Amino acid sequence: MAEPYDILASLNRMLESEERREQTRLQSSLALMQFAQQKRLQDIQLAGQQLELLQAANSQMMGAQSEAFLTESGLESLYLSTFEEDEPAESAALMTRKLTKGDWKLTPEEANRVVGAVYASKAGNHQGILKIGSDLNSAIELGDMSTSSQKSLFSKFAKAAPSINEDRLSSLNKTIQNQNQIVQEMFEFGQGDYDISPDISMQDIEQSSPEEIDDSLLRISEDMDDSSTSMLDGMTLKDSIKGFDKQIKELNTEIKGQREDIRNIETQKRMIQSKQISGISISESEQNFLDRSRELKALSEAEMKNLNNQIQEISQEQVKFKKAEAGVKLEKLTSQYDFMGF
Repeated sequence: MAEPYDILASLNRMLESEERREQTRLQSSLALMQFAQQKRLQDIQLAGQQLELLQAANSQMMGAQSEAFLTESGLESLYLSTFEEDEPAESAALMTRKLTKGDWKLTPEEANRVVGAVYASKAGNHQGILKIGSDLNSAIELGDMSTSSQKSLFSKFAKAAPSINEDRLSSLNKTIQNQNQIVQEMFEFGQGDYDISPDISMQDIEQSSPEEIDDSLLRISEDMDDSSTSMLDGMTLKDSIKGFDKQIKELNTEIKGQREDIRNIETQKRMIQSKQISGISISESEQNFLDRSRELKALSEAEMKNLNNQIQEISQEQVKFKKAEAGVKLEKLTSQYDFMGF
């Protein structure tokens, strides 16, 4: 007499279902370990990209503020009136001599320092100009506590370049402080410290005139694209977001397998119960299956819940990365309008 279903196939499916659950448990454990590792790497990537953005923004701000300082102090005009492209050394010497006379009356050491900083700024290195501005700011803030060299330099700039105000000098001082902190953060990043100091922020960098901010951010949008890569692993935020999509897809595949297991359990249970109702004796293995069917179903449902929780956690991390990606684009491409009041 033909059986209503293939008992051997049923037993094979039951064994396959149990093997699948064991494999899923192993894969889930490995996935959790991998997720924790990837989350750590992605946190490091975010820190690296934040440093890159801060460094780019501050570098552009250094250039804009240096140019403004040269113009407001009159050093730009003096540079243009003395510079000869074919004779840079003689041009620098002539500018130095002029700074020791007239309204300036700088000492030879001060004049050499200022000229060196001006020529370095023209070559793209603005540290010297910002350090001069920082020293002038220290002379104001510290008063009698400032050094003799700071006092001397300030008294001469106050007479020869009275149009430079305290806000300008304060901005120069803050920018060079930011740069020093960013360099320190980069060093610590290389040593394994991935926490960025809250003392460095775009808000600090943006404490300049709207024109300087506008110019700096425009340069950033030209120098950096929307897919800036991490200093750690060369990945972009977009790469990380796609990685989350892949993880979610794999977990959904596991959930689909668990649902299939539950359907198989219910199907086998109904077939065995149908056999009992028809008065057909069932085997010991079939009875064992009936006895364990509720437990097997509960295990699959618990595994589905665990997988769904993993998807929820990964989705939350993905949202953070999407916000970070949008933030990078907004910082580089649209924040200039916010700061200028548009």
